[in-house]
Amino acid sequence: IQKVVLVIGYLAGQVEAKMQHFDCGGLEITTVYNPFYDVSNNLMSLWLAKHEMDEDFLITNGDNLFTPDVFRGFVEGNGDGIFLAVSRKTEFDPDDMKVAVDSGQIAHVSKKIEPEKAFAESPGLALVRGARARKLFKEILEELGRRPEYVGRFWLETFNRAYERGVPVMPWEFDGANKWQEVDFHVDVDRVKQLIAIKAETIRKQFA
Repeated sequence: IQKVVLVIGYLAGQVEAKMQHFDCGGLEITTVYNPFYDVSNNLMSLWLAKHEMDEDFLITNGDNLFTPDVFRGFVEGNGDGIFLAVSRKTEFDPDDMKVAVDSGQIAHVSKKIEPEKAFAESPGLALVRGARARKLFKEILEELGRRPEYVGRFWLETFNRAYERGVPVMPWEFDGANKWQEVDFHVDVDRVKQLIAIKAETIRKQFA
């Protein structure tokens, strides 16, 4: 990963101010501003960043944190195509973004999928690799971006449309129970700090 693009809106000035003091270790970090953030959802945020999709790319939600090996495994374990990271679960919460599959391909992504029909949970992490995959993904994104009924929807709707169009999206499984944390509430911040502490201790022992 050589470049990170943040799509910002709410409190954008604070995000940009924080970035001025962030040591990115040579990583290029840029922003795209969504002026419609208060009346739209993240599908429109992704649509606004489509000009950044001329090279292979990953997509993730801004409130998701993963251990570094998830990104590495995702990239190194897949070739050309469109892939969605998923985490297997036996029980689902109503707010989980659930995933259904058909013949091994992603068929439906929605919080409204009945738990007994769900294959896994999606943390909102995707990989689009190869010229053909990028072209198809951008076509779908542009199509949905032009439909008013999609203004308030999640960017994961792109995968539902891909299935309708016959564009294959493949699931990639990882250990979501231990290598991913969504940060929505203060208690989530505490969990993230615990994960970071465990990771730091592991690294310390490796070099002790």
